[in-house]
Amino acid sequence: MKQLNITRFRGLQNISFSFEEPETWIYGRNGSGKTSLFDSFVWCLFGKDHLGRADYEIKPYDKAGKIIPRTDVEVEAIILVDGAMRKLRRCYQEVWVKPKTEIEEVSKGHTTEYFIDDVKVSKSRYDNLVSTLCDDIVFKTITNPLFFTSLKQDEQRKLLFSMVSITDEEIAEENDDFKKLLSDLTGISIEEYKKSINTQKARIKPELTGLPERIAGLKEGMPEMPDEARISSEISLKQALVDEIEQALNDAAANAENQNRVRMSIQAEINKLELQQQEIRYQHSSKLNEQKAEIRSQIAEVEFKIINAKKQAELVANRRIALEADKGAYETKLQALREKWKTIKAEELIFDEHAFKCPTCERLLEAADIDAKQQELTAKFNTSKTQRLEANKTEGLAVVERLKSITQELEQLNGGEKQELFIGTRLDSLNSQLAALDQKNKDFEMLNQYIENSKLIEGLKFQLSTVTNTVDNSQLIDEKRQLTRELDELKSKIALKDVINNTKTRIAQLEERVSILNQELASLERKEFIAKKFEFEKNTRYEEKINQMFRFVKFRLFKTQVDGQIIPIFECMVDGVPFSTLNNAMQIAAGLDIIHAISNKHGVSAPIWIDNRESVTEIPKMETQIINLVVDPRYFKLQQVQTESFELKTA
Repeated sequence: MKQLNITRFRGLQNISFSFEEPETWIYGRNGSGKTSLFDSFVWCLFGKDHLGRADYEIKPYDKAGKIIPRTDVEVEAIILVDGAMRKLRRCYQEVWVKPKTEIEEVSKGHTTEYFIDDVKVSKSRYDNLVSTLCDDIVFKTITNPLFFTSLKQDEQRKLLFSMVSITDEEIAEENDDFKKLLSDLTGISIEEYKKSINTQKARIKPELTGLPERIAGLKEGMPEMPDEARISSEISLKQALVDEIEQALNDAAANAENQNRVRMSIQAEINKLELQQQEIRYQHSSKLNEQKAEIRSQIAEVEFKIINAKKQAELVANRRIALEADKGAYETKLQALREKWKTIKAEELIFDEHAFKCPTCERLLEAADIDAKQQELTAKFNTSKTQRLEANKTEGLAVVERLKSITQELEQLNGGEKQELFIGTRLDSLNSQLAALDQKNKDFEMLNQYIENSKLIEGLKFQLSTVTNTVDNSQLIDEKRQLTRELDELKSKIALKDVINNTKTRIAQLEERVSILNQELASLERKEFIAKKFEFEKNTRYEEKINQMFRFVKFRLFKTQVDGQIIPIFECMVDGVPFSTLNNAMQIAAGLDIIHAISNKHGVSAPIWIDNRESVTEIPKMETQIINLVVDPRYFKLQQVQTESFELKTA
């Protein structure tokens, strides 16, 4: 960088610095703007400060702590790019407009303008030029000794790993196990490969853990092998006894069968006679039921007539009430019509004296006009009276006719109410006949044929009771049942042989399964071991290559746990001392070593800003421009000082 021109960037007001020498010294007390100076340079290029904050508090404040309005921020940097001078300028401006209805201008926010070599350009063109110079992360890393170590560990690892190129094929070049691993990794990462192995192991281990317990359970539950010869001898002896008992039972069954045939013959004769008795009862009952059904039908018919007669009487009573009410209403109406007729008949025409005056001037009409008017009114009155009398008469005749009809209907209703007594007498007679038939339900017992059959049935039943089975087989049956139970127990003991053989077969199958699973698990664990070994080899080479790029800073990037698991870590060290415990001077020195390695790797260099330079007595030799920011209470404003005035030297 050759020059930096700043206009109102935070607390820096219209200040310029020239960077012609390889090393520049800038002094200022705390709060004078040393950090803002570095931020202005970063903001000019990337629009962000060294912490990555875009347009964050870049405008100046007044003494009350408020942003000073109508102030534009501008930073211009003249830099050397591949031997050519380039001028980059970024302007952050307020936008003020005057609405039509307002007197004063109002703020509409901010806008940013971009210039390359004093030519205004678009943001995309400006950013494109800056990006060709250096990536913003790499730029911040190589301009600030403490920036790299301020990144998250994952970001530091990512940046370091990007500086080294090692292929999996290079690692597996002389190792057949590694070559086989790479062939298995086709299309998947090593992490996915290990996850697949862990998944398979997680499937195998629970089954493998449970199998010994299952085998032990089968062995403990397996019965002892029975004495097959002794048990077979007992079975033969008891079976012979069962056969003897079955022969005795068969002989007794033959005798019982003969007696059963006699019993069946007698029972058949009894059944035949009982069928005859049943037929006699049926015939007698059928006749009675036919007579009862006829009488019940007549009773139902009479009861239906009684119900209808009651309903008809109810209807007649309701109709009589309605007719009596209508009759009274029409008689009242007829009387009213007669009174109205008399009133109309008595009406006379009386002239109104105002009817014979002119409606306009109210002067009395001429005598001839009055006479004509009176004749006209009289004719209208007589016509109206005649019409109303005629209408009254017509309506009265209709009412008289209706009263006549109502009277005739009432006379007819009064003559049809005397049938219930006859119907009730008929119902009593039918009920008496039905009761008489109920008394004849058992008359069939007096028939000669029925009496004779009953005697024959009684004699046959006595004969049947004398034919009995005199053989008692209960003891033989009990003995056979007991022997059968004992035979079943002996046979079940023989059957244990099959259970034992099946259990042994199942145990052998499970033991074979244990062997297969152990082989599968061993194979998976070997694959896992080779994968871990490959990772260790790869990690070791990465760590070696990365550390070879640094002069005295070393990085510990991996750690092997007790179980052999390799986990990523990140530890920056100088002579075995972690970076976080180094003093400020050593941290600056380590940061410069990191900048040296990254600049060499990316083939790019930028001014290195070293803050608090007064606390560092010696720094490593660097092949790039260095800007030292020194805290000195004598300088209230930033001041560029010649190198000789600072009693420090570079190694």
